[in-house]
Amino acid sequence: MDEQNKQEPTLYDKFMESGLIGCCSLDEDLSTTYQQVLSDSLESKYDQRMVTIQEKLKDYPDWDREQQIKRNQKALKKLKERQQKTLQINDEEAYQREEDFERFKQLIDQFRPQDSKLYSED
Repeated sequence: MDEQNKQEPTLYDKFMESGLIGCCSLDEDLSTTYQQVLSDSLESKYDQRMVTIQEKLKDYPDWDREQQIKRNQKALKKLKERQQKTLQINDEEAYQREEDFERFKQLIDQFRPQDSKLYSED
């Protein structure tokens, strides 16, 4: 294929090349209309489900805080373990995590419109 006919890679191709795990094709203005799009999508998908759930909840007994805390003990234990592990990371690992997050932010902003950056003000 000669240089003139070679197309510029699509945004999808650029993400795939960067190692992004997944993405989808959507309207280009989604960064400014995402709230309405999400609202419409959820409403159409879950409207009937919500009616069904609300009908079932009519007969549900009152929520018991103490009982819920007992049910959550396993998850709370895991959360405390993760917090302790995070507190024990060394400076080098903390620095590496910060660098990784900075690269992530740059990658995300690189493909967004100039006036719709999430992490930078450029």
